[in-house]
Amino acid sequence: MVVLAVLLFIAGFVAWRAKAQMGFPMSQRLGLLHIVAWVAGAVLLVASMAKVVDPGQAGVVILFGKVKDDVLPSGLHFINPFSEVQTMEVRTRNYTMSGIGDEGQKKGDDAIPVITSDGLTVKLDVSVFYHLEQDKVPAIYRQIGPDVEGIIIRGQIRTSLRDSAAGLTATELYTSHRQGFVDNVSKTLKTAFAERGIILEQMLLRNVLLPDQITKAINDRSEEHT
Repeated sequence: MVVLAVLLFIAGFVAWRAKAQMGFPMSQRLGLLHIVAWVAGAVLLVASMAKVVDPGQAGVVILFGKVKDDVLPSGLHFINPFSEVQTMEVRTRNYTMSGIGDEGQKKGDDAIPVITSDGLTVKLDVSVFYHLEQDKVPAIYRQIGPDVEGIIIRGQIRTSLRDSAAGLTATELYTSHRQGFVDNVSKTLKTAFAERGIILEQMLLRNVLLPDQITKAINDRSEEHT
């Protein structure tokens, strides 16, 4: 739109210069033409400067390939017409990794396998609630880009779960140390996310899928106490 606005201003200027050399009625027509061209050019220029950021989003201003430090909150803004605006969501998001095919962001079995201290593989379903710090959105876009979940969230969840699970047996993870495990993972995620301008709100351990032999042993033990 900026290019078209410039062309209209040029056309209006040419018409304005030409009308002095033309007789009536051509001069009158050229006079009207240059006014219309200038008005249309002004409208297009203002329209190219207007940017709307939707609720729950923050705008990142990019000028000639450089990310500016200014953040555009939701609402109407007028910016350099040569700039572009990339929006990023700053409302709460939920990233789920689950063994049930249609529950998480990835289709199919997306549960996280972890190896416990007794050498067993346990699969975990988790949900992480987080949001981006609005003031740090330009830095996030500059350093990470728009795919925060693919580059940071997903990998950090998997790493934190595996590191924390390595210090527990499968039975402890399923029973007595479950809440402690959640607290430890949450603390690790909170620190790692904060370094990137991401705020952890909550981590939920939705399901712990044990190997069949461990599940059977726990059930047998429960029956002995009843």
